[in-house]
Amino acid sequence: MKKLSKCKWGNVSAKLHHYTCDLIPKIGIEIHVRPELKSKLFSKSLSTQYSNINNISMHDLAVPGTLPILNRKILKLAVNCSEMLKCQIQKKSLFERKHYFYSDLPAGYQITQKHFPIAKQGVYNYIHWGNNGQPIIKKVGIIQLQIEQDTGQIIIDDKKNKHLVNFDRCGEALFEIVTAPDFYKISHVTDFIKSIRIDLWNHCISKLNISDGQFRADLSVSLHKPHQLDLTDYRIEIKNLSLTKEIQQALEYEIDRQKTILNKGEKLYTESRMFDSNTMKTIKPRNKLDYRFIPEHNIGWIDLDAMNLSYEKNDIKKKIQYKINEIISDLFYKHGLCKDEIYSCLKEPTFLTIYLSTIESFTRNNQTPNFRTVYKYISSLFYKEYVNTNCNDSKLWNMSLVIVLGKMWLKKS
Repeated sequence: MKKLSKCKWGNVSAKLHHYTCDLIPKIGIEIHVRPELKSKLFSKSLSTQYSNINNISMHDLAVPGTLPILNRKILKLAVNCSEMLKCQIQKKSLFERKHYFYSDLPAGYQITQKHFPIAKQGVYNYIHWGNNGQPIIKKVGIIQLQIEQDTGQIIIDDKKNKHLVNFDRCGEALFEIVTAPDFYKISHVTDFIKSIRIDLWNHCISKLNISDGQFRADLSVSLHKPHQLDLTDYRIEIKNLSLTKEIQQALEYEIDRQKTILNKGEKLYTESRMFDSNTMKTIKPRNKLDYRFIPEHNIGWIDLDAMNLSYEKNDIKKKIQYKINEIISDLFYKHGLCKDEIYSCLKEPTFLTIYLSTIESFTRNNQTPNFRTVYKYISSLFYKEYVNTNCNDSKLWNMSLVIVLGKMWLKKS
C-alpha cells in the first residue's frame, strides 16, 4: 500500500486534502482608531473620553434638519497619522455617505471617506519576531488613511433577552487605516497589531482604551494557490476585533473553515462575519452590502493643499518621543531583554520612560548597569506601586521613581 505523505497544514493525509494543501492565506486589515479629541467629529458634544453618559447632540441622533460641522482639529491629527504611515497627503479630500441599515446607525448612513481620503499610498515598518526569537523589520503597504464617524454601541442583555443601543459613541471621530493584503502568516498580523498600537500612542494619536472601543480591527481573509494571489473571487471580512489574542483565534478558525469548505468542492462568497469568543467561531450576521456611496455635500471639498500643513509635519516630528523600531532593537541587542520583557516595557507608556530614564542616570555617572536587573526591579515596583494606585500626577511618579531607582542602583553598582 502506498504511504501517504503529511499535509503541511496539519496531520491529515495529502491524498484526502490534496486541494487545501496548496492554499495559503492572504490577509488585509482595516484598523479603526479613535483620535484624541475633546469633541466629536461633526458636533460640539464632548467625546466619551471627556464626558459622562448621555452627552449626545441632535446631529448625533440624526434629527432631521441638523447639519454636520467638521471639527478641524481632526486634520492636524490626520497629518500626524499620515506621517507615521509614510502616506501622501492628498491635495483635496471629500466626505461621503455610506448607506446601510443597522440598529446602531440612526441616520441610515455613515459619513466616511472612500474615494477621496485624507492620505494614500503609504508604507509601514513593523517588528516581526522570527523563529530564532530575533526582531526583523517587515513592511506592509498602506492603501489609505480616511476619517469617518463612529456608530453607536450594541449591548446584549442575555438575562432579559434584549439588544440595547448606547448612542453615546455616535458621531465620535475615527481614523480608518487600510492596509494592503500583504500578510500571509497569522504571526505577521499579530506582530503588526502590537507595533502599530505602540506607534499610535507614541505619536499622541490615541489613548487606545480598548474597553471604550478606541481600537478595533477588521480582517479580510481569503485562501489562494501559490503564485495566483490575484485570482480570488471572494473576500471574507471579520469585524470588530480588539484584542491580539482574539485576532489570532479568529484567523485560525476562519482559515480552517475556508479550507474545509474549499476541500469539499464548495464555493465561498464575499460576506462579513463576527467572531464569537465564547464558541471560538466566526458567525455570519449579515451579507456584504452595496453601500451606495454618494458625496456629503453638507460638508463639501476640503482643500488640504491650501491649508499649508507642512508646518504641522515639522511640529509633529519634534513631539515624537521614541522611534519604536530603534527602541525595540536596542532593548533586544544592547540590553538583552526578550520579546515578552520588551512588550512589557512598551505596553504601559510610563514604564518605558521610567526604564530609559533610569538607564540614562547610570550612563551620566559613567556606570554600566545590569539591564535585566534594572528591568526586573522596575517591573516589580511599577506594577505594584504605580498601576495599582490612583495617582493622577504621573509626572510626579516618574520623577520620584527615577530618582529613587537611580540612587539605589548607583550605590549597588
